Amino acid sequence: FDDVDLAAIAREVTDLIRPQAAVGNIQVESETPQTPARMRGDPDLLKQAILNLVTNAVEAAGPRGEVRVSLAGHADGSIEFTIQDNGPGPAPHLVDRLFEPFATGKREGIGLGLAVARRVAREHGGDVSWRRDSAITTFTLTTDLAGGKTYYWRAAAVDVADGVTSPASPAQSVATLNLSTAGKIASQQGVNLWPGTQPP
Repeated sequence: FDDVDLAAIAREVTDLIRPQAAVGNIQVESETPQTPARMRGDPDLLKQAILNLVTNAVEAAGPRGEVRVSLAGHADGSIEFTIQDNGPGPAPHLVDRLFEPFATGKREGIGLGLAVARRVAREHGGDVSWRRDSAITTFTLTTDLAGGKTYYWRAAAVDVADGVTSPASPAQSVATLNLSTAGKIASQQGVNLWPGTQPP
């Protein structure tokens, strides 16, 4: 994983989508801070996830619709990207299948955008959720600012892999990982991993 400014990615995606939205007279408002929202992650995957969510909102809003993009960091170390639209909302038969691959109510859609966005979020220690309130559809992508939880292990050495460096101390070492990577390290190296700020 690399150091990523998610706020900059959100601004870039919003700027990319505005010409498409303008064709349908769709208003796109952004409340993305100018200050960096830094995390560890894959910039290309995160950009794709956010682009999928924003594109989905613009298409759902329809002509003369409104879309609002916002991003905020929280004291618990998480980061939250929110996209809202005032379109009619998902079709009833799709409500329980929105994040399944190939689930779509669009005539020309293939139904992978939301599934990919959720997969990327989960690979970065977060998730994508949605809700419908007062004629507004909201999708929220959350992830840890660090891209995962902090894990400790006890082992003599761990090979450099997935951005994880060999531990300086064989008795107590720390790295910030997403859950899938943590599990991979534990399986490959035969070590015990546990989340937290201090080892037990």
